[in-house]
Amino acid sequence: MEDYLADVRNQSVVKSVHVERGWTRTTRSAKPPGSNRSLTNTVFLTVIVARAELDVPDIEKILEGHAQYKNVRGIRHIVCWHQDPVKSYVRRPDL
Repeated sequence: MEDYLADVRNQSVVKSVHVERGWTRTTRSAKPPGSNRSLTNTVFLTVIVARAELDVPDIEKILEGHAQYKNVRGIRHIVCWHQDPVKSYVRRPDL
């Protein structure tokens, strides 16, 4: 946040959008919508496009969790598959 505020110090930023940009194997264990909690108090943040893997069994619970945050306006499920699991965002190639 410190870097962001320094970057926009001389700009007229009054609103912003956070789009979930992907995550690594080490952060996949962090269940959404936990990240929304810290984002909702971010300066200038107006809208969140949150992460959700739409093919998981508990998707309804995850979406209900996202819906608790007024800033969440969309969901992003990255469907890029690669044979190397480190480079893949999904578990199977047919998504």
